Amino acid sequence: MVFDPYGAAQPDRAIGEIVAAMRAGDYERAASIANLVLAHGRHHPIVYNARGLAHQQKGRHREALAEFMQARTLAPNDVNLQNAIGVCFVNLGQLQDALRAFDDAIALDPNNAQPYYRKGWTLELAGEADKSTMYYERAVALDPNHADALGTLAASYASAGKIEEARAFAERSLQINPGQPTATVALGIVSLAEKDYAEAERRFRAVMNPVSMTARGAAILQGLLADALDGQNRVEEAFAAYGLEKAAIRALHEARYRAFERPGTTVDRIASCVENAPPETWSSAASGALSPADRHVFLLGFARSGTTLLEQVLASHPGVAALEEQDLLVEAGQLFLADQRGLDRLTAADEAELDVYRDAYWQGVLRTGLDVRGKVFVDKLPMNTIKLPLIARLFPNARIVFALRDPRDVVQSCYRRHFEINPVNFEFLSLEDAASLYAAVMRLGAICRAKLPLAFLEHRYEDMISDFDNSAAAVCAFIGVEWSEALRDFHRKDTGLDVRSPSAAQIRRPLYDEGVGQWRRYREQLKPVLPVLEPWIGAFGYPRE
Repeated sequence: MVFDPYGAAQPDRAIGEIVAAMRAGDYERAASIANLVLAHGRHHPIVYNARGLAHQQKGRHREALAEFMQARTLAPNDVNLQNAIGVCFVNLGQLQDALRAFDDAIALDPNNAQPYYRKGWTLELAGEADKSTMYYERAVALDPNHADALGTLAASYASAGKIEEARAFAERSLQINPGQPTATVALGIVSLAEKDYAEAERRFRAVMNPVSMTARGAAILQGLLADALDGQNRVEEAFAAYGLEKAAIRALHEARYRAFERPGTTVDRIASCVENAPPETWSSAASGALSPADRHVFLLGFARSGTTLLEQVLASHPGVAALEEQDLLVEAGQLFLADQRGLDRLTAADEAELDVYRDAYWQGVLRTGLDVRGKVFVDKLPMNTIKLPLIARLFPNARIVFALRDPRDVVQSCYRRHFEINPVNFEFLSLEDAASLYAAVMRLGAICRAKLPLAFLEHRYEDMISDFDNSAAAVCAFIGVEWSEALRDFHRKDTGLDVRSPSAAQIRRPLYDEGVGQWRRYREQLKPVLPVLEPWIGAFGYPRE
């Protein structure tokens, strides 16, 4: 006869020992006891919770989800179970289901910090970092000693270039939990911003533990370590670390993004349409009556071409209202630019149809809360270069500031920096793909400058650095505002822009020339893509060496 210590007379003892084992982190023992209890036909939420935690510890997230859901049928108002269900959905990649689960948890207990923290975490995974911070802030407001929320909030601030806020929250987190990894990473990012690269490396290496990290977290940390190595001019080590980061991110996203048409293919089709269509195709009679702004400017080019710096400078002007990287043409772009049928529709569209999309654009501006009345409105989204034919038909009176930077610096920076992944940014995970897309977009830009009836101004990043006053004055004259000496203090002003690009920290500093000619340190690594970039190096007047 097998001895059973959890027989019919001792159910409370069994539940107590399950709880004790879970608190001790011994989920295997907790699940073993839970199995014995179930064998006696007794059902209790703690029993299923213990089994779920054991599955979760072994990475069996679907099995864990089933156990937590069973537990919820017995305890429907248990916010911790609802949180556990949300975490399972995250681990299964079902982020929208996870967000709904955390919303349900918040509804169950609006004063519980944990579901706010988890929802912020999930939004960040979903590429909505701009929304995640408010949930981290709410979690900290509800529980000032929530070390994980403090650490993650610190990292969010650090990534946004808010260095002092990041330091303060990271230190608070580490006071509560000296080993909190995200707070340690946040201080590493602070060290990067302060150019203490050796200290940044030390902090990043201190938390590198592939066993306890998610694949995404490990990839992000590898990229930050690469930045620390780059700062110490350990170029070969840095490039190897960037390679590991990009390969890991590619593995996470390849199945999804390889299902899309490659951006370069889309760009080539648009370029062919513009090149081959009669010039009158792009004429438009739009009066601008729908526009609440005095003038309309698009700041375009390519990622990492200095658009964030120029936008910050212009946004410092009282006569300018600038919008930071929100795609107000996304729906029109999908309709008119996604395939040949859409391009045919764009070339044939009459003014009544175009007015619908003009109005939708300005309604989108209104929803951002930005007051553009009586001002020059600057819509900055560099990759909207791809949408130049659409812009020409919708806004023929708009002015285009086209940002240029040495193509080698652009491609090298696109590869090095850490972007949220979308179909375009996926191309930046390899130097070859980044260079190929750059060449395609620049070809489209050149064709559009030649064929579209839009006013263009080329603005060079290097000119802004070497001769700020003349460079900025030329842009001011082009967009129709007076030059102001106050523009020189752009880095000291709160323009209200929520900058989330990799340039967030840099634009809070005075002008510096470190970004000019960075490619030379990676000359050997860039050799495979130089033949693709050579035509544009020459076309834009950059020296070959």
